[in-house]
Amino acid sequence: MRNSTKGKRLGAIAAAVAVVAVMLLCLLVTLTGAMGDIDLAAAAIIGFYALLGLAVVAGVIAALCQRLREIKGGEEEDAKKY
Repeated sequence: MRNSTKGKRLGAIAAAVAVVAVMLLCLLVTLTGAMGDIDLAAAAIIGFYALLGLAVVAGVIAALCQRLREIKGGEEEDAKKY
């Protein structure tokens, strides 16, 4: 049985898109809900959570790029030899 790299690539991309979409939706809801009159402490906490969400998105994109390089390089096929 032969595994296609196209299926592996699509799976990695689909998973990354799903996680990024959920994180951006959470970020949008957080920032939209904070549009009212809030004090400085609450704004700082909301900003902190927004930065955490953006860090998750950046990490997922970096992991996706690394995974696509692994698939392109054929490292899984090399590992099957052992």
